[in-house]
Amino acid sequence: IGVVVESIVHMKSYLSSFINEIRLTADDSLASDRMGWNDSDFLLGEKKYTKDGEAKAVLSSARKEYQSSFSCKGSLQGWIDSVDAAYNRPGQEQYQFMVLCGFAAPLVKFLGDYRGVLVSAVSYSSGQGKTTAQNVAISVYGDPIKLSTAHKRGTINALFERLGAMGTLPFAIDEVSNIEPKELSDLAYAISQGVQKDRLNKSGGLRAQREPWQTLVLTSGNRSLISTLAADGAGREPEM
Repeated sequence: IGVVVESIVHMKSYLSSFINEIRLTADDSLASDRMGWNDSDFLLGEKKYTKDGEAKAVLSSARKEYQSSFSCKGSLQGWIDSVDAAYNRPGQEQYQFMVLCGFAAPLVKFLGDYRGVLVSAVSYSSGQGKTTAQNVAISVYGDPIKLSTAHKRGTINALFERLGAMGTLPFAIDEVSNIEPKELSDLAYAISQGVQKDRLNKSGGLRAQREPWQTLVLTSGNRSLISTLAADGAGREPEM
């Protein structure tokens, strides 16, 4: 019993496609779907930190796009000196708090039932340094430009996908004042629950929910978050 191969070129192409498909499905069956804590391991991009040392992380195909966001540049001492020069003086306490939230975010996992905790920075004029402090907080883990949502004006669903990918790492949402009150209300409620609202898949069934996020979500805006939520009318007391 044998197989007659009439075209070696077609056979090579078939085998190559088959092997790639197997790799993708095999990787996803064993892969991690979020950054930060995964049981007792801690993932940052393509690196996994375990009790036994550093290892290579295996990410799901949907999360591989985030690998480059966690690259290192410069030096630790340079980062320390820059943050010290910017914020280590009286009058900068609000920014110090925001930066420290970057370190505190992965600890939310150890607070029991807490999922997402909103930290809102408000000033009634632009150019006060809110976004910069957010970027410093998330720069603890990687490239703040790639990790920030400031230049990614997508849908709320896309924002949820990014939040889910970050897992237990801090997440920054810049200028929430630009989000419609109804959307912001839904967003605030979902953040506190740790999961986004149910959505349908292509076949009409419910999409499987990913593992809940547990982190600090840093927001900034020129209007109080409470005031913006209140603008959506009655029935928003749970979100507030």
